[in-house]
Amino acid sequence: MYGLFAGLFATGHQRAIDARRRGHRQRYLLWSAAAAICAAFGMAVLLSLGALFWVVGWWWANAILAWWVGVPLVGAAAAMRIAVPLGQPRLAYHLARRATWAGEDPEAAALVIAARAAARRQPMRPAARDAVIALRDARGRIGDAELAATGLLAWADGDRAGARA
Repeated sequence: MYGLFAGLFATGHQRAIDARRRGHRQRYLLWSAAAAICAAFGMAVLLSLGALFWVVGWWWANAILAWWVGVPLVGAAAAMRIAVPLGQPRLAYHLARRATWAGEDPEAAALVIAARAAARRQPMRPAARDAVIALRDARGRIGDAELAATGLLAWADGDRAGARA
C-alpha cells in the first residue's frame, strides 16, 4: 500500500509540473495537493514503522528503512539544504540521485546539485572539483546537465568567460 502512495506522489508531482508549464492553474493546484497528501501519508507511515522497529528492538532496521524509503522522499531537500551549504558534492550527489522529483534522468539533476555544492566553497577545493568532473565524465555524454555542471565549476574557479561559453 505504501508503494501505491509513493507512486502517486511521484506521478502527482510530475503532473503538477506539467500542468503548471501548460498554464492549467486548477490542475496544478489539484495535483500539487494530491502529491502533498500522499507525501504526508507516506511520512506518517514511515515514522510509525520506524517507531515500531525501535520499540520491538529492531533499531537497525530504521537505517534500511530510511535509505529505501526516506531518502527518495527527502533526499533532494536534504542535499540542497545540508550538503550544498556545507560544500559536500559527493554527499549532495548521492542524496539527490535517488530523488523522486528528478524524472527520467535523476543522475543529471544530481550532477548539477553536486556542482552547486562544489562551487559553494570559495576558494573551491580541488578534491571537490575533481569529484564533480569524475561524476560528469562517468556519464559519458554531453547534455544539459553536463554543460550546467561545467559552467558552475568554471564560475567557481573565476573563469567568467568559460562559464558563459
